[in-house]
Amino acid sequence: MKKINTLAGIAVLAILLLSACGKKNPAKVYEDTIAALPEDEYTATVDIGLEYPVLLTTDEVYDDGSGDEAAIYCDVYYPVDKKVQKIGSVESMGTAYPIACSRDGIYSVLDGGVQKYTADASGKLAMTQNIYVSYDEQGNAAYFSGDGSSAQSVSADVYDSAQDAYTKCTVVSFTQKQVK
Repeated sequence: MKKINTLAGIAVLAILLLSACGKKNPAKVYEDTIAALPEDEYTATVDIGLEYPVLLTTDEVYDDGSGDEAAIYCDVYYPVDKKVQKIGSVESMGTAYPIACSRDGIYSVLDGGVQKYTADASGKLAMTQNIYVSYDEQGNAAYFSGDGSSAQSVSADVYDSAQDAYTKCTVVSFTQKQVK
């Protein structure tokens, strides 16, 4: 019995060690990038389902009322070809709609719509969702999904689903860069 317990303990330890080896340490990945930022910059690393978390930076934050230092604009950094690069920026409409994230992307709200971003295969920031509402002269709503150059009509349910996805996201909480 003692031998079985010892073997089970060794197996559990081996699994824990192997699983830790596969994890990426964002502090190490982005250490030089954060060090090169201006002293008044704020940062956050968020997991959006990629190999590494993404680094978000901003120079303006506000208290969102729930203790988060939120932002409506941020630059996005990610390792591309083993070098951390700025891959784009994300902007939201106002303090009622801070930058937020979930396991599937970074979310923003602009002009009555919800945008979702992630990194594409080349490592560039890509908008993967843009669902928005437009009103005609009589105030009738029409809902669209588009990329800026073309749009297709979608149902109000699709629009509501995008709004619901944003509300379920986590507001990105930034911290001021630590000067070493």
